[in-house]
Amino acid sequence: MGFLEQLASGMLRDKSVLVLGLARSEESGGELKRLSAMKEAHACELQRLSHEEVGHMVAGMLSIDEAAPEFVRYLSDKSEGNSFFVAEYLRMAVAEQVLVRDALGQWRLAESTEPTAVLCESLPLPQSLREVVERRLLGLTPSTHEIMLFAATLGREFDLGVLQLVASHTDTQILDAMADLVQRYVVEPVEDGAGFRFTHDKLRELPYAALEDAQRKHNHLCVAQALETRRAQGYDVEPGILGQHWLEAGEPARAVPHLRAAGDQAMQLSALDRAVLQYAAAERAYLMLPAPAEESAELSELREKLADALGLLGQLEAAESSFERALAVVPGDAHLVRARQLRKLGKVLEILHRHDAALEVYSRAEAELSRLDLRSSQTLLSEWIRLQLSRIWVYYWLARVSDMNATIDAVRPYIDERALPLDRSDFFQAVVRRDYRQHRYVISSETLHDAHESLLAAAQAKAPLEAAFAQFNYGFCLLFAGQLTEAAEQLLQARAATRKLGDSTSEIRCLAYLALTYRRAHRFDDARAMAEETLARANAAQMADYVGLAESCLGWLALRRADLEEAQRLSQRALASWESLSFPYPFQWAGALTCLAAQVTRVPLRSSIQLATKLLSPQLARLPEPIDRALDEAVSMYHQGHQELALEHLQRAIAAAEGLGYL
Repeated sequence: MGFLEQLASGMLRDKSVLVLGLARSEESGGELKRLSAMKEAHACELQRLSHEEVGHMVAGMLSIDEAAPEFVRYLSDKSEGNSFFVAEYLRMAVAEQVLVRDALGQWRLAESTEPTAVLCESLPLPQSLREVVERRLLGLTPSTHEIMLFAATLGREFDLGVLQLVASHTDTQILDAMADLVQRYVVEPVEDGAGFRFTHDKLRELPYAALEDAQRKHNHLCVAQALETRRAQGYDVEPGILGQHWLEAGEPARAVPHLRAAGDQAMQLSALDRAVLQYAAAERAYLMLPAPAEESAELSELREKLADALGLLGQLEAAESSFERALAVVPGDAHLVRARQLRKLGKVLEILHRHDAALEVYSRAEAELSRLDLRSSQTLLSEWIRLQLSRIWVYYWLARVSDMNATIDAVRPYIDERALPLDRSDFFQAVVRRDYRQHRYVISSETLHDAHESLLAAAQAKAPLEAAFAQFNYGFCLLFAGQLTEAAEQLLQARAATRKLGDSTSEIRCLAYLALTYRRAHRFDDARAMAEETLARANAAQMADYVGLAESCLGWLALRRADLEEAQRLSQRALASWESLSFPYPFQWAGALTCLAAQVTRVPLRSSIQLATKLLSPQLARLPEPIDRALDEAVSMYHQGHQELALEHLQRAIAAAEGLGYL
């Protein structure tokens, strides 16, 4: 420091010399501050690295063009942009063989059956980081250390007023402790001036983790009591935080209502990930009670809410498990509750295309409702109506039109007499789905009218989820009616609504049919963007029907640029995706027509006739008459032994498909 001050005294004033000095924020004492304040000096505070900059740093350290995105995301999150932490976690990944060299000496992630995120999270904390944290906290007075531990218990960010309620110290001691911790760059004031935050979560996490169990429970108990006091004083206290402190304090009975309320709040905000965490924590807290009952309406409701959130997120297997756990503890006389949970479970099974299982569950739900007088309340009647209309979805996938008609006829009298708006919306959607199957997706004005009536009734019911789906259904109907501009408008609005609500499954459905709409409208760039997003999302959600639709759109784009091999490959992948389903996917023309156009003169005629025969199946959507007639003639000529005529009719079908916007 003396040397630097001497340089700054003027001895370099006429020299072309730049002196660059670096210091950690916590080491910026009085001498350094005086030096940086001199006229000749320029002080610059380095900001944390962005996610992109972390990626560049990792690629540079490993001498590779680009690091694995999942690994960069992990390092960025763990380091919070601290370059030293990035480097140390990177070294630890090498030491633990999460990063290994391949045969060419290039760094890559180790092969494993575990996802990259799981591999990364298994890395231990580098000792060098532990030493940095210990050095930062070295020399704290006992009073400041105790206050710091209470702050660590409060969380990464904490309110000074709450800390003053929690810590058994004078205000002067607490303010002095905060000044010391700020000086050491352990904590920093938050922007609004209401509290402080730890500058890095490791500075909170490590001392907190070192607490003895009894001391940790005591600290959480003090925090929970302080937060209850603040709540009683009218302050806004997040129920999830309060519930978590009661849980960590070993008071599950006091934790459950707060955690459940936090889940409800998150659901209202469509923060589904957060809702799942809060409901799951509430369930864990409930199971920690001294003697949870074998039958519990409260626990069953918690598990049902958790399953609802999981289902909307598209985590269908987890939702199924949660519904099963909810049903296991429903009180014996709660027939309506059991029927409702069974209906919801059946819906999950239907989305998973386990149709026989879904119908069996719906039968169990109807058995529960048969024990009750449906005429005694509107709630009971509405549950019965929703159960019947849920069955129609299964019949739709299985193309059982007669069962759809019978169910609609059974429900219609109640719709006309006593139905709520939401029941009416569901009923009109059921009628529309029946029309799809009965008329093989040839859309009449009556079907369009019923789809619009469903949308109006859902809006009247003020049910956002159902309204979003009704809007999708109306857009879907417009698509197959050939009203492509209007279809795109409705599907875009439905997509925005489902995204806002966090309904992942419905959003993927919107994406898939937007891709098909843009394909039919020959909006090439839009079709590609939607198809690529659908493919990524549908693959992750294991929704094979929409994986196939996305691949068929990409295959069609390859056909448009005359890449016949790629068009045929992607179309065949689409057809294979649909073949794996437990039901006949109705829009296989999206892949089959492209495949036919790409291969008709390149493969044996028999293969093309097989595709034409598939497209004529009564279980699939009917194509426009010129295409349908030419395909039928091709199949007929082939089986009569007239191969040249068969090929001529196939080429006529392809030309008709191009003219009508199907290719």
